[in-house]
Amino acid sequence: YLIHAAGFGKMGPVAAVPAGILENMIDLNDRAAVSLVQAVLPYCHAGSHLVQICSCAAFLPIPELAVYAATKAFLLRYSRALAVELAPQGVLVSAVCPYWVKDTEFIATARQTDEGRWFRHFPLAGTKEAVARRSFQAVKKGRVVITPDVVSTLLRFLSGWIPQSILLYGSRWFR
Repeated sequence: YLIHAAGFGKMGPVAAVPAGILENMIDLNDRAAVSLVQAVLPYCHAGSHLVQICSCAAFLPIPELAVYAATKAFLLRYSRALAVELAPQGVLVSAVCPYWVKDTEFIATARQTDEGRWFRHFPLAGTKEAVARRSFQAVKKGRVVITPDVVSTLLRFLSGWIPQSILLYGSRWFR
């Protein structure tokens, strides 16, 4: 197993977050994932499993979390494509897309740039233990896209059926 769980986000309007921080986010959330996969692919064999920790933010654009959501959309699509490419060799790929996880450093780090407090509440946020347990159970079953909680599963479903403009409007209410 290779589990790529490195990443960070910053909340707030894009114009309010320094460009260097946004570039670092792209580097860690996406470029590092691609480089890491390239480095380990020669050592992968049938039964190997690459796991990318994405986010349910990958399912739609999110104002005041725009770059983070975009990096996770890239990572989700990259993982799905890799899953198809590597399947003939028996190498499995999974993208784990949880909702907020309340007991990691993510929320505190992301809020450092959220001067307008665009994100005030994190209802139904999960714990890292619950997300990890449910995710790894799904990884072992060979699932490609994993939504380990009710909110991420609902968002995944809704983003495929409801126009994004409506979901974007609703996201402001939810925050």
